[in-house]
Amino acid sequence: KEPLHFACSCSSQKTRNMIHALGYREAKDILQEQGDIRIHCEFCNAQYNFDSIDIEQIFSEDTDYPANCSVH
Repeated sequence: KEPLHFACSCSSQKTRNMIHALGYREAKDILQEQGDIRIHCEFCNAQYNFDSIDIEQIFSEDTDYPANCSVH
């Protein structure tokens, strides 16, 4: 038997993927309303904060979808 241990699978890359899934326009709207995008992991209590520079980087790295499209 293997002992139980705490392991959370959240990561900065996974949260970046979540923002990407929102779409560029939605991410920009959230930034305009709130100033940044905050994602909190309820499992491990990690906090991920993204500002406008981070958002631009997320969508500029995107090679599969244009920055003005949402993916659903």
